[in-house]
Amino acid sequence: MVRAQEKPFPDGRKLKWKVILRLAVILSIVFLVSGYITYSLHVKIAREEVRDQFSHTVNQMMYTIDKRVEGSYKLSDQIIFNTQIVSYLPLEEYDYNVLQSMQRILDRVMISEPQLLSIKLFNNDGQQIQPANSFLSRPLNQESYQKIVEKLEHTDGELIWYRTTMESLLDMPESKGELIVAARWMKRENLENYGILVFLFHERYFMNELQNMMKDVSGNTYLLNREESLLYTDDKQFRDVSKLRMELAENTGTPIFSSASSSFTGFELIVSTSFSTLKEKSRNLLNVSFYSAFAGIGLSALLVLFAMQKLFLPLNELVIAMRRVRKGDLGMKVRIQTHDELAYIGDSFNNMLEHLNTLIKEVYEKQLREREAELKALQAQLNPHFLYNTLDMIYWRLYLQEDRENAELIISLSDMLRYSLEPSRKVTKVEDELKQISNYLRIQSVRFEDSLDLCQHIGDDVMKCRIAPLLIQPLVENVFIHAFKDARNERCRLDIRIYKAPDREQLVIEVSDNGGGMTPERRKQLLSSASISDRTHLGIQSVIRRIALIYGEPYGLEIESEEGRGTTMRLRLPYIWIDTDNGEAEHEGASRID
Repeated sequence: MVRAQEKPFPDGRKLKWKVILRLAVILSIVFLVSGYITYSLHVKIAREEVRDQFSHTVNQMMYTIDKRVEGSYKLSDQIIFNTQIVSYLPLEEYDYNVLQSMQRILDRVMISEPQLLSIKLFNNDGQQIQPANSFLSRPLNQESYQKIVEKLEHTDGELIWYRTTMESLLDMPESKGELIVAARWMKRENLENYGILVFLFHERYFMNELQNMMKDVSGNTYLLNREESLLYTDDKQFRDVSKLRMELAENTGTPIFSSASSSFTGFELIVSTSFSTLKEKSRNLLNVSFYSAFAGIGLSALLVLFAMQKLFLPLNELVIAMRRVRKGDLGMKVRIQTHDELAYIGDSFNNMLEHLNTLIKEVYEKQLREREAELKALQAQLNPHFLYNTLDMIYWRLYLQEDRENAELIISLSDMLRYSLEPSRKVTKVEDELKQISNYLRIQSVRFEDSLDLCQHIGDDVMKCRIAPLLIQPLVENVFIHAFKDARNERCRLDIRIYKAPDREQLVIEVSDNGGGMTPERRKQLLSSASISDRTHLGIQSVIRRIALIYGEPYGLEIESEEGRGTTMRLRLPYIWIDTDNGEAEHEGASRID
């Protein structure tokens, strides 16, 4: 048996209860499956029967709506084929008698249809005629007229239907009601258009027929026109036709949907009816099965509880020990008291802790020592300390001999060596690095005399940036050693640019030359040579390796070069601006030098 060295916590028995419950569920699964299958079959059969009966009712409702629309065509024919209307409407101007004649015709049509609120006639010039006595005496606005014309463009004399508001149709902000608009071309016997007829119906135009047929059914009706826009619904919560389409396509929820379409009008009627009452009765079958299953689970849990109590107690104690290790107590041990599988787990747990302590003490500490040793070794390659005292002595000899020019070169070289002797972890700034570059260039300018062109582009926003020492000088030194080594009669050009990357928090240092360049193979080899012994490019290797150790990704060295066309070396470092008053970084990127 495996036993922890302290008393177990009460919440350490979760696995035991999971096993007990799962075993109980297995014993009760027959009740659940049989009850659900019975319930599902009963609901499915009842649903299909209700849908078939309801579909017949919806087809009858669609037939009634077709008859309603057919009556609208008869009303419109009374106007369109009236000889006086055909003669008077195309006139450019209407005198009083002509206007009265047309209005009397429209008034007679208005009387025959109670839900007809107004009639609007338009000739081909857009002149509007309406009845003298109508509920909506205000004329249609120009925007609504243009909308009707656009809808009629692809028709050939049939009525187009759509739903709109009084406010948008008639410019009546004080009225919030909705209207049903029906419009068609007015054609002569030779099929020539001579105007437009517009009926404005109350929104209850289709309501009476639909409500009479739905009075014994609980549900909602939705009438869509040929463009699948809503014409009528009794659903006060309706918002979206696309959602209605989705529910109709699925048709698996509590409401049952049925639809019918008309080839005569292009309308589609969608009706939903509640299936919840029948479904609630069927749910009783499922409840009986659930109650039986719960009883089985309770009984099984009691029986299994006693059997599993002794088995899970040792495992619970082992979990407690693991929790203490997770909190940092790596000295935790468990005692092995049995010879079963749990004893093997306990022994493996103890071995794991011993191995973990070994890794922390040996591997981690070894890596730290190797990292520090490598940094020191890389720095030592650029720190010839013994030369500093020698150069200092040479300077004083030249100074006493009044050879000031060469003495200044010795001072520049001495300053470079002094700077290189600084600790590798010391914080420096871009301006300090540039001073050492100036010393180096002063020495090289003597060698090249007038054949060297130097150009520096350095912004004020980077002078105080934090940087590891001796990262720029190896790049400049590499130019003179390799790029300008075969320069004879040509002028050598060296450009140094230091700026902040515009799209990220990075300090970019570019050193460009017009030297001999390098092949793609050599450039690739140079960038991958940080771990290869290559004495010809020791400075470049040192820069690459130090950036990797100090900064890490995504910072490093990039090289762009073309053989015979020069080379550009680009350093990408974190942009860390140092406050000169307190020496601390005020603006930092993602990384820092510690």
